[in-house]
Amino acid sequence: MNKKALICFIIIGSVLLTTIVSLSYNLNAQKKQNQDMLELAELDKKELEDQYQEFANQYGDMKDMITDKEISSQLGIQQTKAQQILKKIKVTEPHNAQELARLKKQLPSFKNVLKAYMNQLDSLRKTNSNLIAENARVKEQFDEATNHITGLNTQNRDLSYKVAIASQLNVDDVNLLFKNKRGKTTKKPRKAKTIEITFNIAKNPTAPKGNKNMTVVVKSPNKDYNTSKTIRYNGQRTPVSISIPLHEDEELEKGIYQVTILSNGKLLDKESYTIK
Repeated sequence: MNKKALICFIIIGSVLLTTIVSLSYNLNAQKKQNQDMLELAELDKKELEDQYQEFANQYGDMKDMITDKEISSQLGIQQTKAQQILKKIKVTEPHNAQELARLKKQLPSFKNVLKAYMNQLDSLRKTNSNLIAENARVKEQFDEATNHITGLNTQNRDLSYKVAIASQLNVDDVNLLFKNKRGKTTKKPRKAKTIEITFNIAKNPTAPKGNKNMTVVVKSPNKDYNTSKTIRYNGQRTPVSISIPLHEDEELEKGIYQVTILSNGKLLDKESYTIK
């Protein structure tokens, strides 16, 4: 082999070696890049699984806290939907970016529905808190009025006590009525849509005249109700009618109903009725 041929052989060998090294490097680099992309896809898939698992858990927790059957059923449906999508994600390969992207697009709808239910629950909690506070206030008035009457009964029967008794309001002819959805009186409490209490404030010229805040408390076998109404009293016999509307889904039961009437925090009368 002459010198020129040797040089050519060396050059060609060098080029081939460089090419092989370059291809090997590029192949390893591509392999590493593919591995990195696979790991990233697996992380994205795991994050998507965690998000839908969190939705399923939140819907389940809210469903267990709610006593309203309709809302609880709707939350159960949303929980099942989240669980079904979670199953699809688990059986989808990480490199199936198209399918994972399709499932990921459904996340905002789950977030919006969950937010709507949370707002609804917050509203229910506030309403219940207000009702509890109102019941506590009326109960406090009722207790104060009862204690006041009890205290008066234990005091000496002097002139000031007689004057106080003479000038206080008295009620009679107390009636407990149930009205159906047409506003007619019914004897069946389960058909009632309104509780109506009627009575008369007796004539009493010595009683202070003016506006009187009349409060009615009705204790039914399954729930307590109360409402107030302002009445103009001029010392003459005054008929009074106070209505308590029921919620659409409420149904009254048979049993003992207790009606308490107060005026400006003072106990006026207390009656019991047995509804059969």
